[in-house]
Amino acid sequence: MSTNKSIFLVAYYFMRPQSRVQTQVKGWMQTEKNMQFDEQVAVTRRLKNSDQTTAKVILDLSKKSVVRNGWGSTEQFDELFKYFHASYPKYTTEVMAMLDPVYLERINAEMAPPEPETLIAEPTSSGSSISSAV
Repeated sequence: MSTNKSIFLVAYYFMRPQSRVQTQVKGWMQTEKNMQFDEQVAVTRRLKNSDQTTAKVILDLSKKSVVRNGWGSTEQFDELFKYFHASYPKYTTEVMAMLDPVYLERINAEMAPPEPETLIAEPTSSGSSISSAV
């Protein structure tokens, strides 16, 4: 489908029953806590036609754009990329270091936990003196 030189991050989500859920009971799927999502992420240079319909999220890492966001949310590329970068740093770091190292440094800085402030205790003049009894 795609003839350009873009690199895509494609995420698929599969719903399955939680362990120990009795699937033979009528209506077991109606309770949200009975279900869990499995996430499968791939990095590819070429989108297949089926990716456009079956993938929930497609990010064009080269153009830093959202191709598809099937969750219906309003997250922009940066927010979605931060999620995948936190979850799959091995893949996203390698690709973005090649495509745009400055962008990757900025995202890493934004995602870094704030450094704790170190308080330096200033010496106080309490007026105490050492006296000795002779």
